[in-house]
Amino acid sequence: MGLSSSNDSRISRGLVSKLQRCLESTDKNPLIDTTIAHGNFTPWNTRVGTNFISVCDWGLTQREMPAGFDAFHFIIQGSILLEHSSWHRISHKLARLYEKNALMGSYSREHQQFYLDLYLIINTVYYLDLYSRQS
Repeated sequence: MGLSSSNDSRISRGLVSKLQRCLESTDKNPLIDTTIAHGNFTPWNTRVGTNFISVCDWGLTQREMPAGFDAFHFIIQGSILLEHSSWHRISHKLARLYEKNALMGSYSREHQQFYLDLYLIINTVYYLDLYSRQS
């Protein structure tokens, strides 16, 4: 069932319309760099010590997720849920990923935006589906 065929009145038609426009604007035949992703890589699922980092809660792990998925999730979810940050502030944090020697620094600005868009689409669709299944 597609988003447009959902009759769940709890889900805003405006949100569905925006998501569909976003999906339509993405390249239909892109070459996508993929990797395994934790899926819920957040500050509360990590422990950092002097010489180690430990990651727990691997229940949402998936193969072939778009490059940068976990990095986007860590920054966006931590910023929203722990710091209550605005998108403006979050975008400044994301900009650090795009610096020359950072995780997404080898990608063109267009590709960086593409991978962020993929993250946002995947995450939004996942949680809309989860929400729509709740009674």
